[in-house]
Amino acid sequence: ETLAERIKILLLPKDPNDDRNVMLEIRAGTGGSEANIFAGDLYEVYRKYISAEGWQSSLIDYSRGDDGGYKQVTLDVKGDMVYSKLKWEAG
Repeated sequence: ETLAERIKILLLPKDPNDDRNVMLEIRAGTGGSEANIFAGDLYEVYRKYISAEGWQSSLIDYSRGDDGGYKQVTLDVKGDMVYSKLKWEAG
């Protein structure tokens, strides 16, 4: 990264929501047991990322899948600049 690129990034206006907390929701899509297991794996990845960032999370709601994993998980994530790092997460 060149100095000019770094300066350009620093001059961009800050998103006023960047320092907010988030509600993170993970839902298994179509695919039955495999989708539930994938949602469970994704939940574990996010838990580790939240911990590595030094954020706190609390489990608000969840529904376990029949063969493991989760049908849906909702987390309340709090910490420094949470929204700024998770605002592009979707899919």
